[in-house]
Amino acid sequence: TWERHLQHVREVLQTLRKHRLYANLDKCTFGMTKVQYLGYVMDEEGVHVDPEKIQ
Repeated sequence: TWERHLQHVREVLQTLRKHRLYANLDKCTFGMTKVQYLGYVMDEEGVHVDPEKIQ
């Protein structure tokens, strides 16, 4: 759920702060339903090879 996602984000940011690590919020994106990363696409269905990387 959206509420659970927000709680996880808060927990991650609090844990980072506790260890004196900080996320650059200008480079962060929250609430995405689909993410492309290192040649993979991660979405609600799982992790898949990015179709743009397949010839």
